[in-house]
Formats: sequence, C-alpha cells, structure tokens
Amino acid sequence: MEQINEKYPEKPWELKPCNFEDLENKTRQMMGNEYWEKNKEDLIEKWKESVNIENKRIKLLRFLSEKDKVTLNEIYEAMGENNTNEVLKILAVMKFQKLIEGIDNRLITISDLGKEYLKNS
Repeated sequence: MEQINEKYPEKPWELKPCNFEDLENKTRQMMGNEYWEKNKEDLIEKWKESVNIENKRIKLLRFLSEKDKVTLNEIYEAMGENNTNEVLKILAVMKFQKLIEGIDNRLITISDLGKEYLKNS
C-alpha cells in the first residue's frame, strides 16, 4: 500500500501494464526462472486482464475528453459494456487516481490529470 501512496495520484500512468517481454524478463530477473516457469500461465492471465482494463480506461478517457460532462448511462453505452459493475470498478479506480471528477453527482468529467494520462498513453 505504501508504494501505491507514493505513486498515486501524481503520475498514475507510471503503473500501467508493461509489455509482455518486460513481464517475462522482469519476473525471471526478480523471482528466478523456476518461478516464471511454474507460474507462467497465471502471470500471463493476470497481465492480459490488466492490459484489458487499461484499454478500457484509455477508451473511457478518450470518450470523456470529447465531452464536457457525461452520465453513467452515456458511459455504459460508449463502452459497449454489458457488465456495469466492471465499468463502475474502473471508474472507482480512476476517481481514486484523480483522473476523473464528479461521480457522486452522476455527472462525470475528465480532470486535468486525466488529460495528462491520456497524453502519456
């Protein structure tokens, strides 16, 4: 938790998923070859999930950057996501990272930090 507090919300884009080669290389370097071979499938699945979430985050930020204010229903439609809980989880993290503002009043806007995040993506 301390690492998260050190990184968020100043530059949240620094914790985006790495590319696949870095995942393997860093895991082998830090944990050893045996650990990588034993846990490879699980690590790859978690990495794919984080990349998928990051892609949704970028899609959402792009949508918000084109609009002034949007409602949750507009976000659900734009994301094409049937699972609204998934969208809400992403929004909650983005609110914590201060990439978006205004979830409480049902109108959501992109923050200046969110615009910077989008530029760094």
